[in-house]
Amino acid sequence: MDERGIARMLLFAATMDYRVSNAVEVVKAWSLVLDGDMETEWAAEFVRAHYANSTDALLAANVNAAWRRHRARARELEIRDTPGHCGRASCYCTHEDCINGWIEGEDGRPLHRCAGCKQSLPGTGQGGGLSLLSANTPVGGTFGEDGRKHEDRQTHG
Repeated sequence: MDERGIARMLLFAATMDYRVSNAVEVVKAWSLVLDGDMETEWAAEFVRAHYANSTDALLAANVNAAWRRHRARARELEIRDTPGHCGRASCYCTHEDCINGWIEGEDGRPLHRCAGCKQSLPGTGQGGGLSLLSANTPVGGTFGEDGRKHEDRQTHG
C-alpha cells in the first residue's frame, strides 16, 4: 500500500477515533512499518471492522498481524485447491513434486512420502496404511546420494 492509501486509511480511522492522526509524519511512519504488499481495500475493510467491534486504538502492528493472517488463509485455500494436494488443512507444500503427499519414482509408483506434506498422510503411521501402495512399491532399502532408491529394492506384498 502506498502512502496515499495509508493516508486514506488513517483519515477514515481518525474520523472514528480521536487517537488516530493522518498527519504527514504519521503517514510516513506507518508506511515504514506496514507490510508493503498490503491491499488498500483490505486495509479499509479491516479498519471498518476494527472500529465496529472494538474500542481499542488502531496500531500498525495489529493491522500487520491481521494482514498476515489474511494472506496465510488465502494461501492455504489456494494450496488446498491445487490438484494432488494431500488433503491436510495445515499442509503448506506446493505439491509441484508430489501427488497426494507421495513422491513418485521413475516408474510412476509412489516411492516415498513428501517431506513438505508432513506426517499423517494416508499410508503412514498407525493403521497399516500400506494398502494404498501396490505390491511392487519399494519399501525399505537405502537411497543413493541422488535421492533415488538403490536397485536392491525390497517390495512388500
